[in-house]
Amino acid sequence: MGLKQELHTSIELNYPMDCVLFDSISKEWFIDIEEVPKDIQVEFESNIDIELPSSLSKSHKYTIKFNKTTSFIIPIHLRYNECSYTEKYKEIFLPNPTLKCEGNLLRIKGDEISALVPVGDMRDRDLVIMATIVMVVFSVGWISWSAFKGIRANKIF
Repeated sequence: MGLKQELHTSIELNYPMDCVLFDSISKEWFIDIEEVPKDIQVEFESNIDIELPSSLSKSHKYTIKFNKTTSFIIPIHLRYNECSYTEKYKEIFLPNPTLKCEGNLLRIKGDEISALVPVGDMRDRDLVIMATIVMVVFSVGWISWSAFKGIRANKIF
């Protein structure tokens, strides 16, 4: 539930070796770099714009180096998706990570992580636009009236 989740990852090897965990976050999700725990040595491939909706964003990748065991929790957020006339939710998926240990590449198998994300109802578009216009006009009028009233109260006659 909610647009902010936690991605739990735990890997334990039988014996120590240099490994790198490669993970790709699809464009429907994002990791806020500021929220990543400082004890995790994570490297991001590119900057992540946390303000973009999924339709304008792109996937991003990160890597974590370790040598025997690693366990971490990273906060992960769901992005806003395109509105729809027919659907109230969109199912999105998070691909499984890849592990590279001493030249061997392993695709971690298991259940793919998925989530149902609520999407806006396009049938409400006209109502939302009209309500927004009314509120903007009312707010600008209220601010203008308050400022004018404040200026008149401070005049010396």
